[in-house]
Amino acid sequence: MKKKLPKIDQVAFAKKHNRKMNWLAALAAIPITFGIQMISTPFNWLILVPIFYLCLDATKRQILTRAVIFGVTASVINFNWLINSVANYSKTGYLFGIGLIIAFAIFFSLYTSLVGLVYYYLLPKNRHYKSYWIWAAIAGGCFGVLLDWSMEHIGRSFATCLYLNYIPASTNLYAIQPASIFGPYIITFFGAMLNYLVAEFIKVKKWKLLVITFVCILIYLAWGALILNNYQQNLVNNPKKDSSFKAAIICENLLPDESWNSTNGDLVAKQLFALTQVAIKNQARLGIWTETAIPWTYDPDDNFINFVDSLSSPSGMTNLIGVNTVYAKNVLLNSIYSIAPGKKVLGRYDKRVALSLAEKPFLGITMPFFYYGNIQYKEGVSDKPLNTPVGKAGMMLCNESVITDPSWSSVKEGANFLINPGNDGWFAQTYLSRQHFYYDRMRAVETRKDVVVNNNNGYCGIIKSTGEIEVMENNDGPKTIMVDISPNSFLPSSLIMSNYLVIFSFLLFISISIWNIKVIKNYK
Repeated sequence: MKKKLPKIDQVAFAKKHNRKMNWLAALAAIPITFGIQMISTPFNWLILVPIFYLCLDATKRQILTRAVIFGVTASVINFNWLINSVANYSKTGYLFGIGLIIAFAIFFSLYTSLVGLVYYYLLPKNRHYKSYWIWAAIAGGCFGVLLDWSMEHIGRSFATCLYLNYIPASTNLYAIQPASIFGPYIITFFGAMLNYLVAEFIKVKKWKLLVITFVCILIYLAWGALILNNYQQNLVNNPKKDSSFKAAIICENLLPDESWNSTNGDLVAKQLFALTQVAIKNQARLGIWTETAIPWTYDPDDNFINFVDSLSSPSGMTNLIGVNTVYAKNVLLNSIYSIAPGKKVLGRYDKRVALSLAEKPFLGITMPFFYYGNIQYKEGVSDKPLNTPVGKAGMMLCNESVITDPSWSSVKEGANFLINPGNDGWFAQTYLSRQHFYYDRMRAVETRKDVVVNNNNGYCGIIKSTGEIEVMENNDGPKTIMVDISPNSFLPSSLIMSNYLVIFSFLLFISISIWNIKVIKNYK
């Protein structure tokens, strides 16, 4: 029988334990950083365990304190790149970047506090009931789904700094396959449930039960492997599958401070013409350019477009070119034009989700280094894919690949493959470029469409509809990358089932929470 500590010793022990937990709150930012920065490790499945552990058996005050410590630490580690980026491109010094980091620290602190308080009030934790941990894990998974859904819909215009809990799993081919059936939130559900179980079993020292969590991982990955194998067999056996075609990724890889001007304009134009000639030499049927590859507004008689057309028309290559469109005075549309030989415009796509603080104001504030004079961007309204001679190209312009809606809407409108032109120049050489590419990988699996990525100063390549990364190249100067696109007309169940999963998670979470409140009331 353990000897009971005197009251003074109990207080001292509690203070010492609380200090340890506060240090753990700071250290919890490290595994989360692995997930945010797409560092692939065997522990990517368990990056939320420290956060859950900190919330278990903690008081409300302790939860809030640890949430602040975690939020500040995680923000400083993951968003410190903003300081130099803003200072380099805005001419406003470091204060604006520091202010953004403080804003993110407040947000992540509130986010973690919300998670902790939900667990404190609503999740089953009465250990007098043997099955409490099962219901708590299920409720935790449901709550994770609701959090990611809310983050994606509320924070959709902050995509460059948006973090969704399923993205760390995108480094594993088998882990992402269930997203083709239920959408990406099924990964969140499984991950949140798993992390809670590990934290709970460690907390109550039920070491043998940890075997359950590792068995669950193996079963989940086996499920993903089975889904992938079935889809690959369907691709092989499908008599109606469309033939593949060659496309060229034409990437200039120019930093923002190297933009076209009177000094280097001719040199940049010559480089792009040379890249176009490489595409033609390799018999590309589609030339895919970056976002705002032409840094002025569209004009049907533009000299640059005329020359590109004179190069590509004889070979029959159609170009998807990024160039702004005038909407009104000082208002532009961020556009992609589908231009067939003879300068025939087959369609125009206008970016549907403009970046807050960058392309549109947020609370009346616009980030200075994205703000040229009085120009602002108008959001497009059409989900329709662009027509090309080789199929319908669904567009996701830059940050639009981070959220599901643009790609899913395009596929529902008939897109046969997806294109993600972007410009990662503002955060080149940071983890965001890699994260951006892996969001594209998620969109490929969810929609079962090939995704071609062309990010200036970021990653370029192609992700097949299976989720397999066929080409992935980082920025190292102007280049033309040849890829094979396999268009298809599949409509995976994820486009419908994802909504049902969110509704089911909401109803189940509410039901378990009500049951838990009654259990606590009866026990008291």
